[in-house]
Amino acid sequence: MDVKKTTVCILTLFSLIYAGESEGHTLKINLSRRRRCLYSAHYKWIQPIISNKDYCIADNCCLFPKGRYVIVDKSIMAENDTIVKPQKDLINKLNLELGYSPGICWASNSLMGKDAPNPAARFYWLNLTEGMISYRLNHKYSIGISTGYLWTYLMDRYSHMRIQKEGYTYESDWEIWGIPFSIYAQISKSDAFNYKFQLNYYFVKGVDIEKKEIGFPNPIIKTFIANCWARGWGCSLGLNYKTVLFRQLKFILSPTFRIGIAKEYKNDVPEDATWDGPVIFSVTGMYLNFGLGYEF
Repeated sequence: MDVKKTTVCILTLFSLIYAGESEGHTLKINLSRRRRCLYSAHYKWIQPIISNKDYCIADNCCLFPKGRYVIVDKSIMAENDTIVKPQKDLINKLNLELGYSPGICWASNSLMGKDAPNPAARFYWLNLTEGMISYRLNHKYSIGISTGYLWTYLMDRYSHMRIQKEGYTYESDWEIWGIPFSIYAQISKSDAFNYKFQLNYYFVKGVDIEKKEIGFPNPIIKTFIANCWARGWGCSLGLNYKTVLFRQLKFILSPTFRIGIAKEYKNDVPEDATWDGPVIFSVTGMYLNFGLGYEF
């Protein structure tokens, strides 16, 4: 009797060992067949989004579609499986934006049109492109930096050059371009809306192109060109609206009010000319930004 009991116990023990090895081997095969990505989070494996019950071998395994988190030994993973590690927190909290912002600006006295009684002479069109990168401090607040390029062309402005023994200026045009640098803070009201406050610093170059009539009674036209450089501070306040285009890619629409000026600090006016300066370049006005944003 004792011999029979001993034999039964030995056979039972070998059966359990063989079943355990077979089950582990089956899990390897199933993982290899599925070729799924297992997402690692603190040594835990999150179930795949798409399940296949034909390959499930246990109620609590990582392939079973019940939303459970099960610790899995790496030794039973197939060679073709991929571990996707969590990205660094710094990259996960970054946002990139690129936008174009046309604006209607209030002209300073330096760049006011000749037709002063006409209100339209006090305004001009300014183009602005910006690239931005921001860091999310939490779900509500973020900070960022930006830079870009601004440009415009103004026609029929007041003359700034007085040249001795030369005639009447009948046309004065300006080519203006510059580079803004900014730091900003955003406060999110919801996933779609946030407020943005921006502190700006501007480097601006202006080219004054003046045409003068020389001689009488048969005048000739002569062109004079002077360059001037300016810099100054400003700020802005905007309301951003964001909507998802594709996954992390978003479309951004942002009406923004800006206040700022850049004051001339040097020029290359000819020595025989009198310059009516310093020239003040204004960026004060209302802008509408169209852009794209990418959230990591």
